Amino acid sequence: DLIDVLDIRENEIECLSILKYKLDHHSIYDILRGYMYNGFIFEKEVDSNSVWHQIKFAYNYAEKIFHDIIYSYIAIIYPPYLIAFVIILLTRKKFFDSKYMKKIKKIYGIKQDDYKECYNNVKDFLSKLEKGLKVSDCNKIYIEKENKEIKEKETQEIKEKENEEI
Repeated sequence: DLIDVLDIRENEIECLSILKYKLDHHSIYDILRGYMYNGFIFEKEVDSNSVWHQIKFAYNYAEKIFHDIIYSYIAIIYPPYLIAFVIILLTRKKFFDSKYMKKIKKIYGIKQDDYKECYNNVKDFLSKLEKGLKVSDCNKIYIEKENKEIKEKETQEIKEKENEEI
């Protein structure tokens, strides 16, 4: 079967409209690679005798975590930059230390509450995965997402009413 070029173009337009014609959206992997290639490991942390092995193991570990969670509910609920940041933190905790993370969180403007929630969900997910347990329930995902959106909308409405009163 030949693919109709007109169908492809219509689908492209539909995808662009979903993205509101903003082509600056980045995937978790794009952001994670940005961290990895620009460096999330500092020279003074690396043992000079095994520098390449240490970095290789850290990068492989970060990519493994990425592959474990990319098709999970976590990738639906949380923004890509937050998930990538949590992957980097987990990698640093395993191979190095986390003393630089506060500074990095501040530089990137990552809110502690959002970070903590995402971190806990990723840790829980990976723990269940290691134990061979069922890790996602799509109905639960959408219910949680809807509840979160409803709470955010209610909070926004309350703020707007307060602003109107002033």
